[in-house]
Amino acid sequence: MRNTLCLAAFLTLALGSLPPAEADKALFERTREDVEAALELTAALRTPARIRPKEPVQLTAQLVNRDGKQALKVVRPGNGCGWGIVEPHIRYTARYRATHDDPWRNVAVRTFQGMCGMGDYRWQRLVTELAPGATLDLTSRLPAASSFVDFTRPGHYEVRLHYAFRRKGTTEKLPQADAVGDLGPMRRMPAYAVVSEPIHVQIVRPLEVVVEALDRPVKGVARRLSDLVHVRLENWTGKPLMLTAKRLRLLVRLRASPQAGRVRRKPISTPAGFTVRTLPAGASAILVGPQGIYDEAWVAEDGGPVELHVTVAGVQPGAARLRSAWIKLRRP
Repeated sequence: MRNTLCLAAFLTLALGSLPPAEADKALFERTREDVEAALELTAALRTPARIRPKEPVQLTAQLVNRDGKQALKVVRPGNGCGWGIVEPHIRYTARYRATHDDPWRNVAVRTFQGMCGMGDYRWQRLVTELAPGATLDLTSRLPAASSFVDFTRPGHYEVRLHYAFRRKGTTEKLPQADAVGDLGPMRRMPAYAVVSEPIHVQIVRPLEVVVEALDRPVKGVARRLSDLVHVRLENWTGKPLMLTAKRLRLLVRLRASPQAGRVRRKPISTPAGFTVRTLPAGASAILVGPQGIYDEAWVAEDGGPVELHVTVAGVQPGAARLRSAWIKLRRP
């Protein structure tokens, strides 16, 4: 025992005299930088990219060893990973903006306190050697993104998945669990963390007016509005919707500002592509564009930027008007 203590003291003193990178190489199989450079976390949506508020958002995910020569020790996720009480820690971060022209804002991510006692708290059994070029599929044990991120507000969300081995082991003392702080087979692996590329999700309203920019006005050149934008009405109510062309009304508004371009506008008589139409759930109807119900002739009087939004009335008897987001006209 005395010899063991002397050896430990000697190693502590010897490692303490080394630069941090050299000390890491002596303590660990690989440096943190090497592990993070070799590992890639890939993620993709397994649910639709456009959904209604509060519908589930779930991902597929894989951990890939891009190192062509050496295997890496990693931990397969188990129950409890999403709460950070066992290794590895699987978590989400998210950003939100109402429209493409708005700045991104960070979204609060839920944290769950306490646990029910049901989980894979003997996480050391999930340690595996990830061979060079091999892939570990995480999907079956991946908590849903919508369990942690509130996808309620209509708009655009950017979600990233994070995977981290923190060298904390199990953080709670439980029956039939690995000892708190014991790293087992991972004791010679450094702490490391990898993050996926962003995943994009759009939350839509039950009835959505979408404006798609095709081009921008050019000073002195006559263009049709339908050459510059397409406008469509999307039905996300979950049931069919009866549309009557005679009842639908469109109002195109331009944003007034010192920088806004001036445009001369003239309505064009456009035969509607339909008189009465049933719009199925999940389908869309063109309002401005091929076989749309509205169009204008435009001549830009200067070269300033043009922003517009579209208000639609008469979708349903007595229903409130629908308005699109503001959009700047430009080439895609």
